[in-house]
Amino acid sequence: MQGLIKKLLSVAKNRFSKIYRSLQTFAVEAITEKGWLLDWIPSTRADAESVMLVRLDVIGDFILWLDSAKAYRSLYPGKKIVLYANSTWAALASQMNHWDEVVSIDMTRLRSEELYRLNTFYKIRRRGFPLVIQPTYSRELMGDMLMRSSVAARRIGFECDLSNILPMHKVISDAWYTNLIKTDSAQMMELKRNAEFVRALGMTGFICDTPQIDIKVKLNINLLNAGQYVVIFPGASWVPKMWPASQFAELIRILKNRYGVQSILCGGSSEFELCQQVIRLSGLVNVKNFAGKTNLTELIEVIRRAQFLFANDTSAIHIASATHTPSVCILGGGHYGRFLPYEIETRTYRILPKIVFHKMDCYNCNWNCKYTKTSNQTVPCIEQVELSQVVAYYEQNK
Repeated sequence: MQGLIKKLLSVAKNRFSKIYRSLQTFAVEAITEKGWLLDWIPSTRADAESVMLVRLDVIGDFILWLDSAKAYRSLYPGKKIVLYANSTWAALASQMNHWDEVVSIDMTRLRSEELYRLNTFYKIRRRGFPLVIQPTYSRELMGDMLMRSSVAARRIGFECDLSNILPMHKVISDAWYTNLIKTDSAQMMELKRNAEFVRALGMTGFICDTPQIDIKVKLNINLLNAGQYVVIFPGASWVPKMWPASQFAELIRILKNRYGVQSILCGGSSEFELCQQVIRLSGLVNVKNFAGKTNLTELIEVIRRAQFLFANDTSAIHIASATHTPSVCILGGGHYGRFLPYEIETRTYRILPKIVFHKMDCYNCNWNCKYTKTSNQTVPCIEQVELSQVVAYYEQNK
């Protein structure tokens, strides 16, 4: 009998929890995306003289944006600039002088936790921003919703593509903006696209250059040896975009045996085992694995001090450019021309990333590869990049 009672209580508790979660979801959606009852909440107007910037995409996109981000001070002199930033890079942004305040947004929680989303939107609504700008070309619905939660009379964004948003959602969220900046729908390098947005806001003479990160941090004295080293980034945000681990392993052997250069492997904590695999395949014992052992600012400093960087198409390549570190990227064709290779509108003394690639007639497929059959299979435009191409760039630029 006691066991039956416990079972009945457990069933009741689970059902009550499901009902509670359903009611919570319904209530939050009514206040936000389904009914926008949030509009009835009065604002404090505390930020009536402020400009709200919304930039919620990933690290590499943020670094590429830094070149045009510096323009907002000139566009809105005397205004307080408040940046709503992806939590993965918000701490780095807070050390820069392009804005007066950085508000960190956890995108995983914003998408999945109704109460976190409601609390975030409520706080934005209460601040009373008169102007909100979202300078992201590939907008997503959640970023548009965060912008929509403000009381702003002026809401400016890009007439975006459909990379990160469904056509139906784009129709809905387009109506939330008072001004959508139109841009050429043809492939355009992101630095030039960002510059185009700034010019449309009124700084007509703005021209794009490569981004810069001048922040320097003190590294643990045991973190690096005194000698020269190169950084290897074998990971990527999508497994099929990764050059095979065996190729990176052979690269490390060549660097050590031919040039006497030490390699340091870097990446996120989820890439630690991948880096270990590369080290095992290399057969070397003195290769360091820093994956997951540095925060973003420390990682930037590791790259800044490196002689060279080798990577897949990741934020590391853009960090190298921003810190004037020579680099080479094993580049696929999914977004060829948008993020790499770099195209700038002025002559520059800065070091631009080099790319190696295997050209195919299916380039610019938006990573909808017609050749891969499994989620762990490297796409052919990356798999067929030859090691000799990568080594040749190092020999030319070391």
